[in-house]
Amino acid sequence: MREPFGGSSGFDTSTTAVAPELRRDYQVKYMNQTEQAQLVGTTPTQFLLRHMTVEKGARFDKSAVLGRLRVAVLGGKIARKLFGDIDPVGRTIQVDRKEFQVLGVLEEKGGSDWARLDD
Repeated sequence: MREPFGGSSGFDTSTTAVAPELRRDYQVKYMNQTEQAQLVGTTPTQFLLRHMTVEKGARFDKSAVLGRLRVAVLGGKIARKLFGDIDPVGRTIQVDRKEFQVLGVLEEKGGSDWARLDD
C-alpha cells in the first residue's frame, strides 16, 4: 500500500495526549470588581499538556466535566486583579451572568504569549 505525501503519513506518532479547547474573552466579575480575561473551556488533560501548576486549591477533574459543573481554575494574574489579598478558592465569580465556583489558582508563568495563560 502506498503512503500519501511521498511515503510519509504526515502524522506525529509521538503524541501522547490531546485536549480540546474553546477560547473566548469575557468579563469576569467578583463582587464589584470586573476584569476582562480570556477563558478556556477544556478538559483536565490541558493541565498536563500546558504544564500548568496549581498554586492554591485544586484543578477540576473528569467528573466536573461529565457533570457539567460550573467551576473555574483562575490564572494567577486575573486572580490577583479580582481578589487582591483574598483567597479566591471556594468563592464564586460571574462570567456572562453565570456563577462559577473557583476551585484553584494557577502559578503565574509570566510573559504575554497568545495563550494568555495567566488570565
